Amino acid sequence: MHILFVSDVARNFSVGGFEPLGIMYLAAPLWAAGHTVSICDAEETEILKRLDEFRPRVVAYSATTGAHELFLGLNRKVKKWGDILSVFGGPHPTFYPKMIEEEGVDAICLGEGEDAFAEFVGKLDRGEDISTVRNFHVKEGGAIVRNELRPLVEDLDRIPFPDRELFYRAYPAARGAKMKTFLASRGCPYRCTYCFNHLYNKLYRGKGRIVRSRSPGNVIEEVRMVKERYPLEFVVFHDSSFFLHADWLRDFSAQFRREIGLPFNCNIRPEMITDETARYLKEGGCFSVAWAIEAGNDRIRNRVLGRGMSRETILDASRLLRRHGINFLTQNMLGIPGETLAECMETLDLNIQCTPQYAWASLLSPYPGTDIYAMSQEAGLIPPEGISFDETYHVHSPLRLPDKKRIENLQKLFSITVEFPVLRPLTRLLVGLPLSPFYNLIRRLHKGFCLRYRIFYYRISMREYVSLAWRFLTSKAG
Repeated sequence: MHILFVSDVARNFSVGGFEPLGIMYLAAPLWAAGHTVSICDAEETEILKRLDEFRPRVVAYSATTGAHELFLGLNRKVKKWGDILSVFGGPHPTFYPKMIEEEGVDAICLGEGEDAFAEFVGKLDRGEDISTVRNFHVKEGGAIVRNELRPLVEDLDRIPFPDRELFYRAYPAARGAKMKTFLASRGCPYRCTYCFNHLYNKLYRGKGRIVRSRSPGNVIEEVRMVKERYPLEFVVFHDSSFFLHADWLRDFSAQFRREIGLPFNCNIRPEMITDETARYLKEGGCFSVAWAIEAGNDRIRNRVLGRGMSRETILDASRLLRRHGINFLTQNMLGIPGETLAECMETLDLNIQCTPQYAWASLLSPYPGTDIYAMSQEAGLIPPEGISFDETYHVHSPLRLPDKKRIENLQKLFSITVEFPVLRPLTRLLVGLPLSPFYNLIRRLHKGFCLRYRIFYYRISMREYVSLAWRFLTSKAG
């Protein structure tokens, strides 16, 4: 059977960008079962061309909230092409399963999809009943069948490595990129109010351990395989938190240094950084890490956002990372319900104290179903027409905030002010000027430089540099 995946990742993919790991994980067991799989970008002309060439039986969409409207519109046109069964998976249908009620949607897959989608396609191929597959909601004879979730996969080592060729065949620039992404674990134990993880944990309650790690050897085997087959000079681990146990990190770092010997980047929680774990990271080849401060004000950070960490923890992590020579990117949000402009400036000041190699700042975009959305609604910050997710959280806040324009301007001047603290007194004045497009250009140029040379550094040719710069500046990803 032919299955076509549709993804919007390619439009924002730059040389050395991030591959669609979720789709590649789904594709691997399909190939193993004898099915033929392809991928295309979420562009109408490209999809229609691929339908004529590939003639799929199933068109599968990986939909995030915000992109789901684009995919629904495309799917309505796809359904007119012929006998196509449309399947939607990813975060949006997982957290908003009413998507199955939309016109043209034949089935949705909730949660982890490797086993579920392989079973679904297999039954469809054999002419068996597809309405009984766990994790799936399926339209059948005018009714909707909603199945329960299957237990989470306990042993991540048994999951086939993602099928990277699926993406690389379609997008040769991705094949040649010297930075590639991996996952060492699944799940997150934390309950930040703005993140989907607390919804995911609730969804899977009683269905197995939420947080699971692959063995160090299994992760390294995948990296080694990719290194042998494709250009690879820098490794990025996309886990919510790369490690939660020092013993796992100790074993991983020793093997990674010995068997792979490449620099890597990962996400961490600051409370996990001790002198011991920072040393393990450095010894393993860690070049940079990313971690979230989110807010400088204690009340906003802990009571509103649910981060559960002190200023001392944040400053200690910064000090330890600097001591061990590990570059770090801090992640921050502005425009939080109940946050004043003065409290936004506290976030700026805490970042200045931390001295990161890059201070990322975004504008809060509360997703329906999260705790922060309910807080925004109670505070009267949600517009009557609801929230539009068409624009990225790098440009405008979707909320009706007091001092909205100043907060938006501060977000664009945030990283350059942390870089040059001498600008701090001036920034308080600059946020009041109507120069947002100019400030945004400064933000994007500074971001591109810092990410390229301080966070994800690896050697590239002039041709790759020009391509990367062009894609970054023209991307909607911000």
